[in-house]
Amino acid sequence: MQVKEVIKKSANILELSDVVDYLNSVKESLEDTKELDDLIVATNMAINNISANYISVCERKKISSNDGIVYFSDLTYKPVIQVKKVLKDGKPIRFRVHNDCIELGEGQYEIVYSYFPDIVTMSDDIDYFPQLSELIFSYSVVAEYLFLKGQIDDAYMWDKRFKSCLLSIKRPCRNIMLPKRRWW
Repeated sequence: MQVKEVIKKSANILELSDVVDYLNSVKESLEDTKELDDLIVATNMAINNISANYISVCERKKISSNDGIVYFSDLTYKPVIQVKKVLKDGKPIRFRVHNDCIELGEGQYEIVYSYFPDIVTMSDDIDYFPQLSELIFSYSVVAEYLFLKGQIDDAYMWDKRFKSCLLSIKRPCRNIMLPKRRWW
């Protein structure tokens, strides 16, 4: 999903016709780029919100430790949200997380952790959440944009709509089997 398309859908929902015309190449330039910049900021806020609270963006990395400590800066340059598990020889082991490191024993480890994705720009793709459609993701962007603008009631409504769509995606579908009844 492209950032430009998400912003275009969000601008349509918000009825920002100047931004929509600019993104559809109807207009050559925008007189006031503040709305477009705010939509990009809202998109990054939505990505961070989703990755921190709803759909984890995880990575798996093999690393060795000589002194029993693995620093987060050795894992990635991205901010780590949570260390999910640590494996040694394919088996989970106990570990202790500190502010800037993970305390382990010496050896070779495989660490699974979630992190905040990179900041996106207009030309980037968002490939972190394949199960979300552009429209559902746009609901989150609209909620963040309205929150930035101080329209809390409208932001709450769009956030509620986003969460209900997200719940329908994440809820497992199960067949409900009732016992057979005899009708006399």
